[in-house]
Amino acid sequence: MTSTRVISLSILNGLLGVFGTVLNTTVVFVIFKNKDLRKGLNLFILSLSLADLLSNVLAQPIYIYLLAHGTESDLHNLIKAFHFFAFVSLHASTNNLAAITLYRLRALSRLFRHLILISRKQTWCAIVTVWSAAITMAVFFDIEPGKSAAPYIHLLVILAWIGSYAGIYGLVRQHKQRISSKEGMVSCPFMMANLKYESEAAKTSAILVGTSVICFFPDVVYELLGVAEKTRLQWAYTLLFANAVINPCVFVCRSQQFRRAFRKTCRCV
Repeated sequence: MTSTRVISLSILNGLLGVFGTVLNTTVVFVIFKNKDLRKGLNLFILSLSLADLLSNVLAQPIYIYLLAHGTESDLHNLIKAFHFFAFVSLHASTNNLAAITLYRLRALSRLFRHLILISRKQTWCAIVTVWSAAITMAVFFDIEPGKSAAPYIHLLVILAWIGSYAGIYGLVRQHKQRISSKEGMVSCPFMMANLKYESEAAKTSAILVGTSVICFFPDVVYELLGVAEKTRLQWAYTLLFANAVINPCVFVCRSQQFRRAFRKTCRCV
């Protein structure tokens, strides 16, 4: 790569790393400090922020170093370590988003039932599964036959995301029709308010998944073409790591509960 391109990508990744570290650290700190946030879906958001933070503080600095010293011949071990940290953080991020998607599907499918969707213990078990799967994927996709299977598995995940949110959209329409048929009943305002809340939450999840698809899809295309390893080190990791900055921005902008907790935390510090 030309020196201008290396400098530009290094500066861009440096800025993304700094902003991502500040934003994700803020999300993690506020959730830990506020008991009301340490439950349900917010625990998956906490796990997502930790995955993104791993990209910001470990994978991205190594990538900046590799951009500047990519022509050196004794970087094999560093590249292997970088691939492991990058793969773990990126797959943990996508796994957490998959868990969030399943949570939203379950919430909408049980919209009018007064049930606890998932206990705190079940949530932590799911998060352990998410990270265990991410570590397994990081190892498996870096060796054969994992390398050959990776593009098809990644494409399948994207298609599953799209199908899931099509299902969520269908559930929202179904619930609206159900509420309309019961117009005039005492419970109707409560049902509409509940649907509105879940619809907004699902929209937030859809934005998180949508931005992830935008960041990850070019890499999947290059995987299918068989040139992903080359393009990743040249520039594609920049786009993949950008998602670690976008995720906390989306969450902070969309969650009133988090912003209230953030203001409360700032007053207490």
